[in-house]
Amino acid sequence: MIAVTIGYPDENPPLTDRLPLEAVIHQSKYQDYDKNAIDLYFEEKENLDLYKEIVNENGLENLAQVFTERRYTKKDNEEISSKLLQVIKQQGFLNE
Repeated sequence: MIAVTIGYPDENPPLTDRLPLEAVIHQSKYQDYDKNAIDLYFEEKENLDLYKEIVNENGLENLAQVFTERRYTKKDNEEISSKLLQVIKQQGFLNE
């Protein structure tokens, strides 16, 4: 499932750091990444002082853990997905 937002921003902030597209875009089917692939995608960020500090502040081993255990937990993702699915159904975009 994907979510798309459209509009005009009130301001023009600088772009934030992003993972490479091949780390987040899946063509035709989902690719489950192994530990080596995840480490490779996060390697550049892991070596920046800002992110080292964030990892240490959270008492975790790496940046991927910060995102999966602190920022975007499984519970939160499941709840958001459930609510989004409800809205999609209510708006008539999903025929069952």
